[in-house]
Amino acid sequence: MRKITPLLLLLLLSFFAISCDPKDDEATPAANGENNTNFPEHFGAAVQRDFIGQVVDINNLPVSAATVKIGNATVQTDINGVFIINQADVQERFAYVTATKAGFVDGSRSLVPTSGKNNIKIMLIPMQTTATVASGAASEVALPNGTKVKFDGAFMDANGSAYSGNVNVSMFHLKSSDANINALMPGMLYAQGEDGGEKVLQTFGMLHVELRGSGGQELQISANHTAEISMMIDDTQMATAPSEIPLWHFDEAGGYWKQEGSAAKTGNQYVGTVSHFSWWNCDAPFETNSLTIIVKDANGLLLKNIGVGVSIQNVGNENMNYTNDLGRASGMVPANQTLTIRIYDPCGNMLKETSVAPLTQQTETTITLDQTEIVSTLVKGKIVKCDGTNVSNGYVILEYGAQMFFSDVTNGNFEFAATICGGNNAFTVRAYDVDNFQTTGVLSNTFTAGTTDLGILPACNAVSEYIIFQIDNYAPTYIFDSIDTFPVGGSEPLTIRHQSENSFFAIAGSMTTPGIYTGLGFQIGLSNFEGWGYHSYNFHYTTTAAIEMQILKYGNVGEYIDIRFHADGNSSSGQPGNLNGYLHVLRD
Repeated sequence: MRKITPLLLLLLLSFFAISCDPKDDEATPAANGENNTNFPEHFGAAVQRDFIGQVVDINNLPVSAATVKIGNATVQTDINGVFIINQADVQERFAYVTATKAGFVDGSRSLVPTSGKNNIKIMLIPMQTTATVASGAASEVALPNGTKVKFDGAFMDANGSAYSGNVNVSMFHLKSSDANINALMPGMLYAQGEDGGEKVLQTFGMLHVELRGSGGQELQISANHTAEISMMIDDTQMATAPSEIPLWHFDEAGGYWKQEGSAAKTGNQYVGTVSHFSWWNCDAPFETNSLTIIVKDANGLLLKNIGVGVSIQNVGNENMNYTNDLGRASGMVPANQTLTIRIYDPCGNMLKETSVAPLTQQTETTITLDQTEIVSTLVKGKIVKCDGTNVSNGYVILEYGAQMFFSDVTNGNFEFAATICGGNNAFTVRAYDVDNFQTTGVLSNTFTAGTTDLGILPACNAVSEYIIFQIDNYAPTYIFDSIDTFPVGGSEPLTIRHQSENSFFAIAGSMTTPGIYTGLGFQIGLSNFEGWGYHSYNFHYTTTAAIEMQILKYGNVGEYIDIRFHADGNSSSGQPGNLNGYLHVLRD
């Protein structure tokens, strides 16, 4: 993966609908005569924004080598499905991100980009043949839930020529209640109405249909022919589903929905007629306004990766996205409607619910979580290369609860403003040096209220274990070899030791259960390392040299031991210094 730009996460407020999107999207004149080409005038001035994100499959597994495009910038995802694009050419109120890979339905996300790093997630749907039909004869293709399409048998190829032969039909029904709807749906629920104006949509389900010939070529319904779609209405929406609803297709070139026709409620389905295929959507439209939500804690810390759910009051469906590194989530929301805002921690627990009065203009609001609602911490550290120099092109993945969060690095430095779920402060972090294809590997950690300083972490994927420590502000020392672990007698069940001809490091203690410990017979000894201005330095636990050990992970034989350690006071030689370090070693 080559770094071109990082991406900031937008709050896209969706209100569920059946989605129709033709790949070959032809301009549909607006009812008032306004041409579609005028709609982008709503997007604002040209700007440059930074993005970071991940492309995954429907099992939430990374999709590598997917092509991601924002403006004129194109990159491929790496082994983690991660992409970074900086300084992407977008517009003030609209950015369109596409992700494509053979074997998957084309994915995309649209958002209102903000300053800072826009974070985004795109979930790709596998391209699977639902059924094969023959041209020249009427046919019906149905999904197990009852959603179906009726064809009259007339198909054409990309050149508009009549097609004769078998047609492979791929169908995917995206329910409004799908927990991953925001990652699966194309664009965002932002649309051009028949009057040419901006609309925000509330969806009742989406349908993707793709047609392929026997040679794999793309097909469409023949000109002047139509197909009938029947979309199952989600049980949670049956009581509120209107008797007739507008149909919308997704403009894959523009990145937004366009109104085209309508569907009627027939039993527990919406039934309508369409003239082309890819995504179609049955949605209730609303006039729009822009809403920015800023989330911070009682101390004013802007909170990143906080879930922000927005819905129309008394309507169950909500769109949830996550705040960016500036604590902001922005998007288009329904105007003139009272909105319900819910704030969630990374474990999915709702922290706060509030409402916003009907909006009549662009609005920015701040939500402050008090200390009874949230415990926050600033996670920070520095990623270095194997030679100890700072990583300039890389990123960090932090996994906590059910979420995976991303941050790029600046001169090696990274920060996460994280929230701690009640009773759960364990997380993992791994960092990548993109230029050299190196990684730190997965490191176990625990949050500390206030600040969680991970220190200096080397990205060396060829190195299976390491010890890193730093004294005062002197250069850090890295140990990558000659590391052994072995049990010892008495109150020290395990010793971790590096010993070579010229240097020595050892750490031992009486505890192996994960936790934070002070004293308890822990000892740290080191000597004959260069670079501090002296050659020998030894720490032992005494009343003047307190040692704190944070055991993050204590694996079985063949598994990893992760320990963060700190000692302050004087060395045995009388020279002062504070020691901080981290070890990630295999238990022998």
